[in-house]
Amino acid sequence: MMLGTVIRSWWRYPGHRALERDVETSLRVGTGCVDAFELRSSPPTGRGMTDVQKIIDEIAFRSEFSEERALDSLLDLLHREYGFDFTVHKRPSVLRRIRRRVIAVGASSILDYRAYLERHPSELPKLFDMLLINVTAFFRDPAAWRALGEKLPTILDLRGDAPIRAWSAACSSGEEPYTLAIVLREALGEEVFARRVKIYATDIDEAALNQARRATYATKALEGVPPALVHRYFTTSGPSSTVAGELRRAVVFGRHDLVHDAPIQQIDVLACRNALMYFNAETQGRILRRLQYALKPSGLLMLGKAEMLLSHAELFSPVDMKLRLFSLAPSPSRRREKGTNTLSDANVAAHDGLLLSAFESTSSPRLIVDPAGRVLLANRAARKLLSISASDLGRPLGEIAVSYRAAELLSAVETASRERRTVVRESVERVLETGDKAFLDIEVSPLLAETGVPLGAQVTFIDSTRSRRLQSELRRANLEVEALQHALQASELEAARSHEALELTTQELQRTSTSLATTREELATMNEELEATSEELETFNEELRERGGELQRTSAFFGAVLGSMRAGIAVLDRDLRVTIWNARMAALSGAPATEVERRSLLEIDVGFPVAQIAAALRACVSHGEEAACTIDWTKRSGERMRCTVSVLPLRMVQTEGVIVLVEEVI
Repeated sequence: MMLGTVIRSWWRYPGHRALERDVETSLRVGTGCVDAFELRSSPPTGRGMTDVQKIIDEIAFRSEFSEERALDSLLDLLHREYGFDFTVHKRPSVLRRIRRRVIAVGASSILDYRAYLERHPSELPKLFDMLLINVTAFFRDPAAWRALGEKLPTILDLRGDAPIRAWSAACSSGEEPYTLAIVLREALGEEVFARRVKIYATDIDEAALNQARRATYATKALEGVPPALVHRYFTTSGPSSTVAGELRRAVVFGRHDLVHDAPIQQIDVLACRNALMYFNAETQGRILRRLQYALKPSGLLMLGKAEMLLSHAELFSPVDMKLRLFSLAPSPSRRREKGTNTLSDANVAAHDGLLLSAFESTSSPRLIVDPAGRVLLANRAARKLLSISASDLGRPLGEIAVSYRAAELLSAVETASRERRTVVRESVERVLETGDKAFLDIEVSPLLAETGVPLGAQVTFIDSTRSRRLQSELRRANLEVEALQHALQASELEAARSHEALELTTQELQRTSTSLATTREELATMNEELEATSEELETFNEELRERGGELQRTSAFFGAVLGSMRAGIAVLDRDLRVTIWNARMAALSGAPATEVERRSLLEIDVGFPVAQIAAALRACVSHGEEAACTIDWTKRSGERMRCTVSVLPLRMVQTEGVIVLVEEVI
């Protein structure tokens, strides 16, 4: 029932359930869409109409939900049968290709197509082939291949003996890995190529890999290959061409899933072209991280035209963005540990002198105190600051005449040695000879042997007078800043609002950029699908042309046979209309074929006594009976002729007509 009819009959229904069933049936079989649209555009008033719209909305939602479940079921079935997970592909692209098969088999929906697959298992391989778009060509994007050939000498060590490893991922039917082999062979030369190069070509599609291993292609597939390279690397035989043996020996084909299988390692050149664009963003990132692990630090990654890696700059850096050539992104620098040198006995004295000189020249005043509290060393700055003479060295720290609180310093030294930690005394006041005040920060650090036994302590004096003065000035400046902060708050709020607006604009631009990249990939995917369809149509047209030629040759053959017969032949259909009237028959009757074709023999006036054989003709059509007789025939010219007439059935599966043979009796 059409949806519009159901709605117009709403008030005749005793309840909503009957209407709901009818509407659901209409939506499931895909009818009533126009009526529903017209109804929503100008709905009649009344509560009944509101209820109808609610039912339509609910059932439409159920229908969409069922379609989604049917799609998930299809993808799950493909995963079980072929081990390939299409859920990681872009869902709109997968849905578009599945709908092509839905239309091809005459199903009304994906749900209906899922049921069709249950009844026709042979359809599943066709669906799988449709989803795996195997569109490729030799030297696709020639500029990119030229650029790769030019860069190979700079990334490969041509003088060494290490293997040169290349990987063509998602290689389809093999055109790309053989192109890669040609580029490497041209760049490296015959000897280096044969000795060092190994190319791995992988794909998920076993059928495509088998075709690639055969290495035989239609000659017209070589249109993109320069003629000199065709002559050098292909053997042509009629409509097909075969790749040279030296290239085939360098390429190893194997099944590999980019999403789940571990990558091939230590790759110098990695071509993965027009494969990433079919996957969703998360899966693209996962694949790219695998490809990153596959490449050597100096390796090159070659992608397709629609793949730019704008969101994966941390993995790959563009070498030539226009031609989609990339290298590994630089990693953070690593620190290297330095080893220590062991001094010989002959250099000990010089070493000790160097250490003493270094201690003496340090800018901060420093004292070295032994475990007994005696001052062992005082550098130049300490002697000047604390008025220590050479005679004071070796004396207990408490006996040195200094103008700071010695007891507190001794306590700090003892604490540092006992607890094995640095003790700090801040802002210790010191009155200078000029009467000015100075402030010192004192750090007491324990000196320990490798076994942890205390060897003494180092006392460092840090002049903090200027620091305290700066702190005082800083406090005054802070007061001024606080006064300015209030004035700046309004400006900060305005700046915050502007910043938020800018962030929103930036996010919108990022979304737009992502959308454009997605659209570009989607267009590239659709272009691949169109190319695949074009190839199928071209193959079909070629078959039609061949069959048409065969039909013309067959027709000419039978025409020649009929024309050479000395007997007159007329072929009639089941209604006794003339379908064939050979030249001899035209000569006997004086009537050309154009005059009698498609007319009933019983109605043609050529002087032929049709009445004498009419019964035989009908019996031949009805029962397949044969007959023969001799009749007199007066031609249109008035000439009399005696003829033998044979009536034979035209049989294929059943009697399709009559053959009349006329021979003149001499």
